[in-house]
Amino acid sequence: DATSPHIPSFGPLAVKAVTVAGVFIGNFACVIRDSDNRVSCWGDNTYGQLGNGTTTPSTIPVLIASANTFTMLATGYVGACGITTAKGLFCWGASPGTTTSSSTPVQVLPGINWVSVWGGDAGGFCAISDQGAAYCGNVPSAFALVPGAQHWTMMAPGNQLALFTGSTTCGLTDTGDAYCMGDNTYGQLGDGTVINHNAMAPVNGGLKFTQIVAERFTYCAMTAAGNVYCWGDGTQGEMGAAPGLSSSVPVLVPGSLHFTKISGSSDGTCGVTSDASVYCWGVRYNSSLGNGELDDRRSPVAMAGGKRFLLYEPGSPALRAQRVKQP
Repeated sequence: DATSPHIPSFGPLAVKAVTVAGVFIGNFACVIRDSDNRVSCWGDNTYGQLGNGTTTPSTIPVLIASANTFTMLATGYVGACGITTAKGLFCWGASPGTTTSSSTPVQVLPGINWVSVWGGDAGGFCAISDQGAAYCGNVPSAFALVPGAQHWTMMAPGNQLALFTGSTTCGLTDTGDAYCMGDNTYGQLGDGTVINHNAMAPVNGGLKFTQIVAERFTYCAMTAAGNVYCWGDGTQGEMGAAPGLSSSVPVLVPGSLHFTKISGSSDGTCGVTSDASVYCWGVRYNSSLGNGELDDRRSPVAMAGGKRFLLYEPGSPALRAQRVKQP
């Protein structure tokens, strides 16, 4: 079951995907309905992020203004994107720092077959084509090709206001190598410097990863063995390491924990361990680390309650989790 302090009880609604954006100016969520694979959204709608042709908020799910069926969704700040069963990419809402918005879904780069889409807490999006090419940018439709010959399998848009200006984006290749580009003020490119790059550059250390997630100025990535490494800004515990530690190269998150999935938000990361426990570290917003406390945590702390989860995805401050069903 999907649960969140920002997901209301609105009666039976079978869904196969949930994506939540929690932001200071409002919160919204979108789901793919199990019955017909169409998308419904609810919550704040200031920028048209519910996709239903209005800017009126809704406390119950409303269908987006599209008859398309979808296989994947992503949200970011005040926008959303989804991939249709026909492999088209549609986005709605807005990205911060831009003047363009749409309250109905807009198709992005028609003619490309899309396989995945990723949203960043700061409002940027990246999508990957069936050829392994990545395109990043802002909703509703300002996407640009990420330069380079890499074949991408996962993207993590971070502090993304525009693709090459004041932004950071990282991704994983089909060989598990991590690359980053953009702003490097906090060492968030992971290349051992604080020099900006306008093309993807390899992250130091030669590590192979299976997953990468973005915080605001920090990135964390997980190896096949379940070890998590972070790099970038760690002044408030975002790296899960020593108090105030920041690093321009990957640093192992301590605690001898082995994760099966991680998820990042504005200033914190959570992960599910091999025993289905949830641990979080970084900045708390409204107790968003889930440990019943209001303090920032500079090392992984177990989520309160002793429940077991299959996944855990934080927002800022919205959270969602899928709990292991108990007999």
